[in-house]
Amino acid sequence: MSVLPLFSLDDSVSSDGSPTRVSLSPEARAALGSISYASDEALLPRVSPTLYREIDDFFDAIGVTWNRKRRRHVAPADAKAAIVEAVTTGFYADTIATLEFFPTGASYAHELAQDLANEIGWMAAPRILEPSAGDGAMVGAILELIPHAQVTAVEVDPRRAKSLLRRFAGDERVRVVEESIFSHTGTAYDGALMNPPFSEALEHIRHVRLLLRAGGALVGIAPHGPTNAHIGRWLHQADALLWRTPDRAFATTTVGSLSFRLRNGYTYHQALLAELTAVPGATAALVDELEAISLALHRLAEDRCNGTTDEDQAEARILQHRTVLEAWLAPLSIGFEFAWDPRAGHGLRLHMPSGHTNDFAQTGIIVPCAYEPTRDVLN
Repeated sequence: MSVLPLFSLDDSVSSDGSPTRVSLSPEARAALGSISYASDEALLPRVSPTLYREIDDFFDAIGVTWNRKRRRHVAPADAKAAIVEAVTTGFYADTIATLEFFPTGASYAHELAQDLANEIGWMAAPRILEPSAGDGAMVGAILELIPHAQVTAVEVDPRRAKSLLRRFAGDERVRVVEESIFSHTGTAYDGALMNPPFSEALEHIRHVRLLLRAGGALVGIAPHGPTNAHIGRWLHQADALLWRTPDRAFATTTVGSLSFRLRNGYTYHQALLAELTAVPGATAALVDELEAISLALHRLAEDRCNGTTDEDQAEARILQHRTVLEAWLAPLSIGFEFAWDPRAGHGLRLHMPSGHTNDFAQTGIIVPCAYEPTRDVLN
C-alpha cells in the first residue's frame, strides 16, 4: 500500500476560485475516502495501476510527491484537507496544469534567499515581496536569512493562500495576500524573490520589477531553452546576472531553467555607486577620485604589460596610490585591494561595510565577472 504522512483532522479548506476544477472518478473518490489515518501515517488501500495513475495525478495537483529513497509519499500540511474536499465534492483544482505549481526545493530556496540577503540584508528592515508564494519555501528561507525583513507573500490559489496563513500564523513579519500578482497594489519593495509560472515568466518578472523601488533587488528562477531564449535576452539586456539553475532546484520536477538577479531602474554599477555614497562620510567627490585612481591603475597595468614603464617607477606609483587610499577609506571602514576584472582589466576592488565586494575599474563600480557567466548561460 502507499503511505502518506498524517494530517490535521480539523482543517477545512475550500478550492472555490481556482481557475480549473478536474473531476475525480467514483472509484478514485472511494479509494481516497477509504484512507485510514493512524499514528503518523495515512494508509491508502491497494488499487489497480489505472486507478493509481488517476490518484497520482491528483496527488501531484495538491503537492504530494513520491520519495523514492523513503518509499513513501511526502505531502504539505494541508493535503488532508484537500483529500477530504475532493472526496466530498468530486472535484479538485489542478494546480500543476493551471497554476504551474512546481515548488522550489528547500535547499535551493535557501541559496536564492542568500543571494537576496547579500543584496539587501544590510538594510534595517527591508520590505520583500514573494509574488507566487506557493508552499512558502522561499518565504521561510527569507525569514531565516533576513530575520528582520517584512515579507508580503502573494498567492493566487485560495487553498495555498490559506495554507500559508496557517504556516506563518502569529508571525508579524509575514503578510499573506490572496490575489494575482497582477492585481497586487503594493509598491516600493526593497527586494523580491520569485519562482513564477513558467508559461508567463517574463510577464511576471517584468511586473514584479515595477513593484520594486529604484534600485530594488530581484532574485528568481526563469525557464531556459529554445522556446524561452527571449527571456534570457531580456534579462541580459536588463543587466541581470545569470547562472544555470541546478536540477535539485525544484521539489517535484526537473526542468530547464536559469537563475538571475537584477536591480530595478538602474544597473549594478549605479546601485553600487548609490551604496558607496550612502556610507557616512563618503561624498560624490570621493567617488570621482576613486574612479580616477582605478583608471590610473588600469593604465599603469597596461603600461607594465607593454613594457613602456620602468618597474621601479610603477611600484612607486602603486605605493603612492595605496597610501592615498588608506588615508581616504580607513576612516570609512572600507577596505580595498588592487584587482583584475574580465570586463575592464585592472582596477580597484572595494570591501564595503555591508559585506559587499565591489569593483572599481575603467567603467566604475562593477560586479566581478558579471558578463562572463552570462555569456556562458545564454549560449
